[in-house]
Amino acid sequence: MPASNCSKSKMSAGKEPGQSVEGELERLKVCSPTPGSWDALPAELHNPILVKLVFEELFRLSLVSKYFLSVPQQDSFRRLRAEVCPAEGHFSPLVFFVEKGQWNILGFDSLSGKWRRLPPLRSPIPIPEPELFKDFLVAGHVGLFCMNVGKASESEKLLVTNPLAGEVYPLPDLIHPRHPVALSLHVTKTKKTICDSTFRVIAVGSAAVGSEHRSRKTEVYCSSKGNWEVLEDVPGTYFSVNDYQTGVYCENQNVLLLTGFMVNGSKGILALDVAKGKWRQNWICPYLHVPPDGNPDATIHFAIAQLVKCDDVIYLFTEQEAIGKVTHCIDRLDLEKEGGFTWTRKLVRQRQGNRALLVYPEFTCVPIKENKLCIYNTIERTGVVYEMVEGLIDPSNYESLPKPPPMHDVVRFQSLNPVGYAFEPSFGVSFPELKKSPKPKILGDSNQASPSGSSKVASHDIHLS
Repeated sequence: MPASNCSKSKMSAGKEPGQSVEGELERLKVCSPTPGSWDALPAELHNPILVKLVFEELFRLSLVSKYFLSVPQQDSFRRLRAEVCPAEGHFSPLVFFVEKGQWNILGFDSLSGKWRRLPPLRSPIPIPEPELFKDFLVAGHVGLFCMNVGKASESEKLLVTNPLAGEVYPLPDLIHPRHPVALSLHVTKTKKTICDSTFRVIAVGSAAVGSEHRSRKTEVYCSSKGNWEVLEDVPGTYFSVNDYQTGVYCENQNVLLLTGFMVNGSKGILALDVAKGKWRQNWICPYLHVPPDGNPDATIHFAIAQLVKCDDVIYLFTEQEAIGKVTHCIDRLDLEKEGGFTWTRKLVRQRQGNRALLVYPEFTCVPIKENKLCIYNTIERTGVVYEMVEGLIDPSNYESLPKPPPMHDVVRFQSLNPVGYAFEPSFGVSFPELKKSPKPKILGDSNQASPSGSSKVASHDIHLS
C-alpha cells in the first residue's frame, strides 16, 4: 500500500512513511505469538500506522472489517491525520459517474499529477436516475460536499457529506421549501486544527415554474446554530438568479458573488453581504464588454457566464457569441472598497468544436494549483490549462490536461451547476456529535436508515469536532 504523498513532508526525520501495513509491521518488528498480525499490535500503534496510508488504501481496508470501517470516524485518527495531511489532494476538474449501483467521483489531482477516485457515495445518498441525473446541485469546499438530491417532483433534500470519512449529515428542510438555483458551501477553519471547523450553506432562488414568489428567497444554515435563517430577498425581478451555480465567496469582503440579472435588467454580478444578510441592492457590476473586431455596435450574447476563484483571485469565464464568432473569455474581477470594482481581460480564445444542444454547460472553467485555470470540455473530458500571468495571455500558450482513464460499464452524469471549484478531500472535517438528535449517517453502515424527505434536525448549537 503506498504511503500518503503529503505525509512525507510532515513526518519527522528518520521516520519515513511505510509503504504498507505489512511493511510497518516488519519495521516495528512486533514480537507476538503470531508475528505480523494486526491484532498483535498494541492499540496505540494502530493510528500511527494507518495515518501513513493514502486514502485509497484506507478505503480498501474499510471493506475488510467493521473495525477498519470505523477508523475514519475515530476522533483520534482524524486529528492525527489532519496534522500529517490537512488535504489529501487538489481535485479539479471532477467527473461524476455511476458504477455497480454506486455514485462515484473522479478528479484530477494536481498535487500528484494524476486522476484519482474518491470512495463511492452510498446510502443514504440516492443513486442518480438516468432520466433525472441532471437534477443534482453539488457544492464543495474543504473536504465537504453539499448537494440537493431531492427529485424535481418532490421537495428538496439537502445533505452535507464527507466522502473520505463516509458520513452524511442531512440538513433540515428549507423554511421556504424549493429547489434552490444557487448553493454555496463554505468551511471555516479555526487556528488550532481543521477538526474544530464550522460550515455554512447558503441557498438562493428557485427556477421551478410557478415558484416566482420563491425565486428571490435567500436562506443560510450555520453549523454553529443548527437551523436555517431567512435573509433579504435577491434584488430585482423574479428569477434574477436563474443559472444553476455555486458562486464564489470573497473572504476579505465577506460577500458571496453570483451571476444573474441586476436591478437594471442587464446581466452582471450580484453580491450578498454574508455578515449583514443583505444584498447590495443598487450595485451595478455588468460583465466586461469588449467590442469584437473593434465593432462597437455588435451585440454580445453570453451563452455561459461562470464565476471561478483561483488562489483567492476571482475570475469570470464566459462563452460569447457575436458577429458569427464564438469565443471563450476569462476576465479578472478585483473588488474595491465601497462597492468599486475593476475588470481586466486575461484571455480570449476561439471556441473549439461545434456547439451541442445541452441543458448544462459543455465547457466549464476550473482552478488548478499554482495560479492556473483550465477550460474543461465536459463531453470530451479534455482541457487546456493556462497560467494566469500578468497581462493578456497568449491563447496558444497552454498545457493539455491529462485525459481521465477509460471507464467501461459506467453511466456518466452531469450536475446541474458547472463544478467550477477544486475539491480538497480531508479526513479532518468532522460532523458534530449530536446529543439530542441522531448522529450523522455513516456511509456503508447497514444499520443506518435512509433519511426521508421530511426529516428534521433539532435546532441547537452545533460545533464540528
